[in-house]
Amino acid sequence: MNRFLQVVIISLAGLLIFGALFTIFSISIKEDEMRQDLLTDTRIASVGIIRDDLYQLEGTISDLNSPAYGRIKKYLTEVAQSRPLSRFVYLLLKNPDGELVFLADSEPVTSDMYSHPGQRYPEASGLIRDMFIHPHESVEGPLSDRWGRWMTGLVPIYGPDDTTVRAVLGIDIDATSWESGVFKAVLIPVIITALLCLLAIILSILWMRKDRERELLRDAEAKARMQAEELAVQNQELMHIKEELALMTSDLESRVTEGTAEIRKLNEELKERAQKVESLLIQKDQFIYQLAHDLRTPLTPMVAILPLVKEAIKDPDSQILLDMFQKSLRYMEQMVEDIMDLIRLNSHHTIDDIEEMNLKSLIDEEIQANSFMADEKEVVFSNEVPPEVFLHLSRVYSHQLFRNLINNAVKFNAFKGTVTIRYHETPTGHEISIQDTGIGIHPDDIHRIWDEFFISDTSRHDPESKGLGLSIVRKIVDLHGGTISVESPGTGKGATFTVMIPKKRNNPKINE
Repeated sequence: MNRFLQVVIISLAGLLIFGALFTIFSISIKEDEMRQDLLTDTRIASVGIIRDDLYQLEGTISDLNSPAYGRIKKYLTEVAQSRPLSRFVYLLLKNPDGELVFLADSEPVTSDMYSHPGQRYPEASGLIRDMFIHPHESVEGPLSDRWGRWMTGLVPIYGPDDTTVRAVLGIDIDATSWESGVFKAVLIPVIITALLCLLAIILSILWMRKDRERELLRDAEAKARMQAEELAVQNQELMHIKEELALMTSDLESRVTEGTAEIRKLNEELKERAQKVESLLIQKDQFIYQLAHDLRTPLTPMVAILPLVKEAIKDPDSQILLDMFQKSLRYMEQMVEDIMDLIRLNSHHTIDDIEEMNLKSLIDEEIQANSFMADEKEVVFSNEVPPEVFLHLSRVYSHQLFRNLINNAVKFNAFKGTVTIRYHETPTGHEISIQDTGIGIHPDDIHRIWDEFFISDTSRHDPESKGLGLSIVRKIVDLHGGTISVESPGTGKGATFTVMIPKKRNNPKINE
């Protein structure tokens, strides 16, 4: 058994090493692919820059009055908008003083990230500075500057002589989004490795059970052999008795009555012994038949094996381990289901199951669905939506939308807190707000809670959360052509989520 455990441990270690190598390989492939995509986007964007306009710019504040600056500014803005992951697109120039300054960028003037022509960029890396001397295309990062952390694609743009670098075009992607994309590549090898390890453990348990059953079978066979040997001895004794009776027949003829009684007694004893032997043989046959039947029983799928193992193994420590396995399996099944939900939502561009639904009734249903957790925290609901409000919503996704929002409002609410749902009609759409009196949201997390796999500060951390709930909510709202926002005065002061659904005549995402 010790050797078998060593084999199991070595196998699990091998699976973990395989999973680690598989994960590292997946990360490398994904990151190389993302870098190549970013560099390709930057190359394509550089082709669209009108060189005559670029050569007219001097990299000073006076460029604001130049029509060429306006055209380049507009083009950079269009490049940023056409690429969902692009956060910042810009052109850098090296002025006569050797300083790197901005020629133009994709940000509106009102943005905190806006850089005017001639604004210095001292945070520029050595790679960017070197491109003006030794031109080459590259992707670098993650690097930090005054605006955040970025992955940057860089392409040099030459001057009229095609030998001197006139400017460098950069496209920035938020490092968090980049790392999220890399993290997604890790999920598949991690899940596969976990499932393989779980399967190996289950098969090991089944093998140990089978080995135990083989030991029981060997013990039963040994016991049956001993009984057979005893029966043979008894048979020999009976034969000896029979021979003695044959020799005594002539002497016992005069005492027939007494001899008959004695012979009858001996016959009864022999019959009783024969019945016992026959009973043991029948029991042995039944045991062997049942064992053979059990050994021929086919294995059920992996998700059905755990309950059978739990039923067969009575050891409390093993029960705890099996419960952990079962909980882990359910957790993995649920994260995938969530990711698949998100993938399915990402693959949709329009909604086909639009129905006219009563908003108050819809919200009442989802309040009822969350009533168990609300009762535990003594949370009070206030549904102030007028009963006559009807909206055109997805029959399937509308329930998931409000269930997730109300579940969040209850989960992160204070004990004996309140949840208030209000409705407001605007000229272009419908606004539904869900306000709670819970722990609130830290200001630094307001703009990140919609990111996939993002989990806020520890006060809002749920150990079973996968950071996908609000991402799914935002995608459902987007499929309705609407928007969702959140406001929170700060930690401990509650939060208000506001969903805006455009009216049907203004919503191009709804199919008739």
